[in-house]
Amino acid sequence: MSWKIDNDVMSNSELLRNKYSDQISTYGYEYSMEGVIDDYYPNISLGKYETNTNAVNETRGILDGQNSNTKRKKTAFEVKQLAKMSEMLCRSSFRFSPINGKVDKELSRSGWSREDIALFCLRSMNHNIKRAIKSYKSFTMMMYKYNTRNGNEIDIRNPTILSQLRTGKVVILDKLDLYGRLLIIINLHHHNPKLQTVDDLILLFIFVIELIMRENPYNGAAEKNGISILINASKVRVVDFRIEFCLRIAQLLTHNFPIKLGQILIFKPRRLIKCSIKLVLLSHKSLKKRFQIINKVFEPLNSITDFDALSHFIDRECIPIEFGGKHDFVSDRFWEIKYQGHILAELLQKNEDNNNNNNNVEKPRNNSRYRRYVRRIKKNKKENNDNYCLDDERSAFNNFYLDEELNDKRSDVPEIKITLN
Repeated sequence: MSWKIDNDVMSNSELLRNKYSDQISTYGYEYSMEGVIDDYYPNISLGKYETNTNAVNETRGILDGQNSNTKRKKTAFEVKQLAKMSEMLCRSSFRFSPINGKVDKELSRSGWSREDIALFCLRSMNHNIKRAIKSYKSFTMMMYKYNTRNGNEIDIRNPTILSQLRTGKVVILDKLDLYGRLLIIINLHHHNPKLQTVDDLILLFIFVIELIMRENPYNGAAEKNGISILINASKVRVVDFRIEFCLRIAQLLTHNFPIKLGQILIFKPRRLIKCSIKLVLLSHKSLKKRFQIINKVFEPLNSITDFDALSHFIDRECIPIEFGGKHDFVSDRFWEIKYQGHILAELLQKNEDNNNNNNNVEKPRNNSRYRRYVRRIKKNKKENNDNYCLDDERSAFNNFYLDEELNDKRSDVPEIKITLN
């Protein structure tokens, strides 16, 4: 399929027209340029549409929830249920507003209205109003908590999310699993625990899940059947593995998202990691049935009970090459290809250039003066009965050259900034 780019926007920029008009989508995803110039928010469509003469016009208004894919059509029965949900919600607590087409930035930075969120919850819970209200409350309270904290907004403009998108940590496989669920791949070997906390990775994960809920790709696979998680732990060192992240995403999907959680598959972990997972799951019996350790790629053709094989959950022809299968899917370039032809590609490119510039600067971690500088900070922390944490490490790393410049009066020393890659 070819890229769909709005003609009005393309006519305003010769550069964009020459650069992106002939792009071909590798994974079959389609995009619109409408509305993103001012808002700088990803106008992404994960689904596949039929090509017709009105295809470009159908992509208009996706940012404010007016697109045919984003603004879901409601039946008369669903309209009555939404009205009943709104009445019960307002009666239960004064903190919740009526369910209507209004957009709250505290709930979603992407222009997703209350009605669209409630409709997703209603359909995901098989039109059970009580369960839909419960999931709506949990999801909106979680989004409100993140979007009202400085630096934690679920937004593409958040540098914590933007800097992690290029790495391919969390990607969406372009094939469904054998149970019709959407499959999310998490590459833990791209995560550097020295520079990034578990909270940073959770923030990226929430951003991707909200994107899936909003775009609802593959004929609403996530809405109807739910999602499965495939965690690639085959390249992770024992010291870098964080079981906390695996538990938190399971708890988030179980308690905060109106999405059915299938299996959490942990692909080929090392022996010590495997033992630690089994020990931790002994105290989390409710989550134990969700986790499955995958030890091999294919199961024998005459076996139907080989649960530790990846082909038991994903079709043999759909297993990516990086997992030992035949399907041509590259996680490292997923978001780069996805944003190709999009105004946000410029943002991602600027972020990559800044990271390269920072990487070219000699870092002072092995410098003796830097070590003395850190020891002095640790000593002051200890005297004040305070713990030395990762934020202190970042602060010391950022301020080291600045102090050197003030003391030595050298103007040619560059400022070092740690970015969350």
